[in-house]
Amino acid sequence: MLDLIARSAFASGLIFAAVFSGEAAADSGAALYAQSCERCHADARALATSVRGRTTADVAASLEGFLSHHHTDSDAERNQIVDYLTGLRG
Repeated sequence: MLDLIARSAFASGLIFAAVFSGEAAADSGAALYAQSCERCHADARALATSVRGRTTADVAASLEGFLSHHHTDSDAERNQIVDYLTGLRG
């Protein structure tokens, strides 16, 4: 019984951590967008919805290609901005 409780508590902790880290990544992406992109691209939602692609993966690949040559300092920053923008597409 204690083993089941311990496993349930562990799984709950993992779910909480995943949700929290997803929210933190979105916040980080929004902050990076505001810092690096917003000066020229004020409407993030309009930018996100203007990127052509059938799937989120297509859109993410398009944004990754663009951002790899456009004002991002690292792969991690680029990934956070891409996650933020693809999240705005709904």
